[in-house]
Amino acid sequence: MNRKNAYELRWAKFSEILRDSQKDLRREPIDRKYAPWVHAMFSLPIERVEKALLRQLGV
Repeated sequence: MNRKNAYELRWAKFSEILRDSQKDLRREPIDRKYAPWVHAMFSLPIERVEKALLRQLGV
């Protein structure tokens, strides 16, 4: 874990995370922008991700 980045939380658009997560995976783990679970979630088909997120929001 890169301690410098661990507390840099912010809201991000779904499209931004989707675009950046694949690029982020090619970086060394210490230099990654996103947590490991983000990559797992965004490796799923987009429809499945959207459905899961909407369910969590109660929509």
